[in-house]
Amino acid sequence: MKALRSSLLSLALAALSPFAVPSQALAQEDPTIEAARERFKEGVSYFDNKEFERARLAFVQAYALKPHPALLLNLAQSELRSGHEAEAATHFARYLREHAEATEEQRQAAREGLDSAKQAVGVVTLTVDQAGAEILVDGTSAGRSPLDDPLYLSPGEHTIVAQKGGETARTTVMVLAGSSTNETLNVGAKPAAPTATAAAAPKDTPEEEEVPESYQTDTDDVASGPSWEVSTPVAIIGAGLSAAALGTGVVFAVSSGNYYDSADQIASDIEDQAEKEGLDTHGICNLPWGEPPYQSDPGFKGACKKYQDRVDTADKYKTYATIGFVAGGVLAAGTLVYVLVPAFQGGSASLPSEHAEGDFKARLIPIVGPGHQGLVLQGSF
Repeated sequence: MKALRSSLLSLALAALSPFAVPSQALAQEDPTIEAARERFKEGVSYFDNKEFERARLAFVQAYALKPHPALLLNLAQSELRSGHEAEAATHFARYLREHAEATEEQRQAAREGLDSAKQAVGVVTLTVDQAGAEILVDGTSAGRSPLDDPLYLSPGEHTIVAQKGGETARTTVMVLAGSSTNETLNVGAKPAAPTATAAAAPKDTPEEEEVPESYQTDTDDVASGPSWEVSTPVAIIGAGLSAAALGTGVVFAVSSGNYYDSADQIASDIEDQAEKEGLDTHGICNLPWGEPPYQSDPGFKGACKKYQDRVDTADKYKTYATIGFVAGGVLAAGTLVYVLVPAFQGGSASLPSEHAEGDFKARLIPIVGPGHQGLVLQGSF
């Protein structure tokens, strides 16, 4: 732990250079530098005490007062340790791009931090057909096209908008932890020109003789009429909802797996750090392997909270996935019954003669219980 603290402290002190001033007079001429220096010192103090959320807020204020790239490393490290992985990845990437004076040790720390943050977020590489378009992510500005870095987004659904000169293009993406995708927005796309209407038939062309309805056969209807998918909108809606529910279940199942993997990695890191400090690994964070004799050690408090947050999120997404799969199965089965049982379509087909005078009644009952899900079809004549 001492080695880890000294390494982080050296990185923090290295960023003090933006606030170095040659004289007291210069500091008095620019009071924002003095204010930024104070916020920075507070951030370093909070960071050393493992109060990472307070450190993050202090570094945010310091960077707002003095937006020097050297500050980004301290800000990103605090964000990574306080559960703001999307912001941390963004700032690690910007630090590597903007701070050319960084030492190799600082750049290596930034690269490792970026890799760690990317395990918990999705990377979206955005391409816009016009330069200078404002990019909005969930209503918040992310810069103008072309963006210098990809978008680092937390898991879930996000709306990305590009707008310029009164024209707007948007897309909605479902982001998974550890995923990477490419998106394209065409702000300057024009609607397709209407096609020319067909020329009227010459007057001397004989019109097709209309066939009386009484002479039309069922064969004609089958050959030229609409298919059952078009003529049965309920079937289309049911199939669409079933696919959407199953797709949602898959998305949450994958996200749940990613969060469980992330929690396992954090637990492994906690054990490794405890072993380096010569501590007994049993009981840290009140994890499943024993009692928590080191629960009061502030060195593990943030990591333990992060581990528990990952597990809780994974459990929640697992529940959502189960609901999606069950709902998708219920909808799929209900749609199939609707299509195959004529009585569900208002008696459009004839029932067997022995039941012609009776009413066929059927209902589909979903059953969801501990350890099992299913459907029961009940019917009677």
